[in-house]
Amino acid sequence: MTLQQLIYFREVADTRNFTKASKNLNVTQSALSYSIISLERELELPLFIRSCGRKIELTSYGSVLLPMAEQAISSMEKIEETMRRIRDPHAGVVNIAFSYVNGWRFVPQMLRAFREEAPEDSISVQLNVNHTRNNFEEDVLKGSVDIAFSCLAQMEGLTTVPFAQQQLYAALPPGHPLAGRESLSVAEIAEEPLVGYHRGRNLDRWISQMFEKEGLRPNTIEYTDDWSAQITKVSVGEGISVMQKVPAAEDSVVFVPLRGDLSQRTVYMMWASDRKLSDAAEFARDYFLDYRGEIGTV
Repeated sequence: MTLQQLIYFREVADTRNFTKASKNLNVTQSALSYSIISLERELELPLFIRSCGRKIELTSYGSVLLPMAEQAISSMEKIEETMRRIRDPHAGVVNIAFSYVNGWRFVPQMLRAFREEAPEDSISVQLNVNHTRNNFEEDVLKGSVDIAFSCLAQMEGLTTVPFAQQQLYAALPPGHPLAGRESLSVAEIAEEPLVGYHRGRNLDRWISQMFEKEGLRPNTIEYTDDWSAQITKVSVGEGISVMQKVPAAEDSVVFVPLRGDLSQRTVYMMWASDRKLSDAAEFARDYFLDYRGEIGTV
């Protein structure tokens, strides 16, 4: 009895049809039939009830053999997977999460470089791009995400490492009196109507601290829950925004860097402190930590 015979037997048992089974297995029907007949002769038991014009059925002996065949096939697959991991311990899937407005540039650049370094393309990267929902730190704690990039400095249960500096800008509509400046202070935009992004989120709190440090309050007139809506409102002159630089047409929005205290904030890389990462995720984490020296300000 061979593993191939058991695989052929399982497929016929699942499809109840030799023609379908042979197509699924990509073998000729005669080769499939010969394999099943050889197995029956070896066991000295009929495994199928064959009748013209009807689907074949398992005999009582075939019904007994099927779960054992499935178990044997599964065991062999586990053996092959284990041997594959011994040959390449880094093989596996790495789940990465980041906020698009924080990592739209450096994350893709870093992942392109990583794929060139990953051994034999054995590591597959699954991306979870946070666009509008609140936070993904909880996903890291639960284990559905291995590594995340966020501006949240600390959270119990997470190891956080400073990864890049993020420059904040005043996003202005073209033609705005301040649009031609090389840089702007908080005081210079204090009277401007602000279009905010997600009330109470990390960036909203950060902006409030920027203004409070200068004895001022932001003149926020409304909030959006989507950065593209925020950009659109700025481009049509409904107000300005304090934000990260994001992809936008140059004739729609002008980004002028802010200067002074808190004009830059830190993007952190994080992973769960009490949960061991897979070999693949550890390999990716270590590569990213080495790569961060090439990122600088984003």
